Formats: sequence, C-alpha cells, structure tokens
Amino acid sequence: MATSTEQITDLIAGYTELKQFYENETGEIEAARLAALSDISDAIAARLSLTVYVDQQNGNDSNDGSLASPFASMQAGINDAPEGGEVEVVLIGDYHMYDVVFTGNRIVNIVGDTGQGQSVLTFAANASNKPTEMGGFDSSGNPLAVILLSHVVITLGTAGAGVSDKHVFGTFSHMLVHLNNSEIVVGAGTDQNVLQSYQAMSILAKSVVYTGTIAGRWRGDVASGTDPATVPDIGVTNIVSW
Repeated sequence: MATSTEQITDLIAGYTELKQFYENETGEIEAARLAALSDISDAIAARLSLTVYVDQQNGNDSNDGSLASPFASMQAGINDAPEGGEVEVVLIGDYHMYDVVFTGNRIVNIVGDTGQGQSVLTFAANASNKPTEMGGFDSSGNPLAVILLSHVVITLGTAGAGVSDKHVFGTFSHMLVHLNNSEIVVGAGTDQNVLQSYQAMSILAKSVVYTGTIAGRWRGDVASGTDPATVPDIGVTNIVSW
C-alpha cells in the first residue's frame, strides 16, 4: 500500500518529537551524572580534610565530633579522618593525655582553646594503653606523620614506674612536628622530654615560649647545648641548640 504525503509528514513529526525527547533525557541524565560526581568529589574532599572538636570533660567518643556534639578523646577525632587525610582537632578546654595517641599517616593539626587563650596539655605518668610509655603522640609504623600544635601549653611531666619511653612526640618512622604560638613548661623534678626519634624527625618552633630550663630536655639521649645538625636522625629544625 502506498504511503501518503500526510503519513510521511506524521512519521517525520513523530521522529522529530522522539529525537527531541531523547536529547532532553540525555541532557538530564548527563546533568545528573555530573552533579553526582561533584557531590562525590565534595564528599571525598570533606573526608580528607576535617575539622573536629574534642571536649575531654563533656564530650563522648560516640558523638559526631561537631562543636555541638564533640568527641571526648583526641584519638577519636584523629581516627575520624582517613589515612592520608588531614584533620584539625580543636580542643575545648584543657586536655590530659592518658594514652599514647597514634596519628597514623595523617596531617594532624591540634588547636588549643583560643576562647580561654590556650589549652594546657598534661601527660600521664604511665599511658593506659602503653604502660611503659608516658602519654604522648606516636606515628610509628607509618610512612610519614605531620603534627602541628598551636595555642597549647605543653607541660612536661614525670615518668611513672617501669616507663622506658618518656617523650611527648615519638616515632620509629618519619615525623614532622611544628609548634606555633605555644608554650613548653619544664617544671622542677620532671623528666619527660619533648621528642624521641629512631629513624627521622623534623621539628620547627615558631613563637614558642619556654618556662623553665628547656636545654637538655629536647631529647633524653642528646646532651644540653648540642647542635641538632649533628644529630643523625634529625632533619629540618630551626632550633639552634638543645
């Protein structure tokens, strides 16, 4: 049967409508795909760079780490960021380090409570999770950890019975420590040191105040007055004498 001109016109119109519908649907699908990719990218970026809050007195490690619902421990805040990520841990009030805090392979930025000026950090004589060490920070077993502390008062303490490692920062791998706008307090009779490295460590101090005698307390195995450039496992430092 022959196809009339009217039928051909209807077929062309139908094809045009179908083509337009397909193009519209394809455009919407592509827009949705790009939006989904953007959301995923934003979510990944948010997970790789977090800000969490820690209130040792009133927080809870089952909270979400927000200002309204803070964690209780630094470790919970640090663990909230993935390995290879960056986390800013904002302290609410002072903090007593009952444990050895493990940084993992992360950039960890500890910020003191600027509302009260600074947060005072004190350290357990025997860490609850490693009784042969004092409370402190450890990055052992990871390629590189970066720890930045600002607006804190590091109050060196006294080691308990059976403690062999008595330092604030320690590593068997690689660690970079940066202290900024902070204070280190060396009390009479205390024996805790600032750091200990068994492989490689760098330390930078900017706008740091020292109360008490810091000489000889940077590392327990390095004598007072030593040039850190002569210590084999110390990398970059702006401290000219230990």
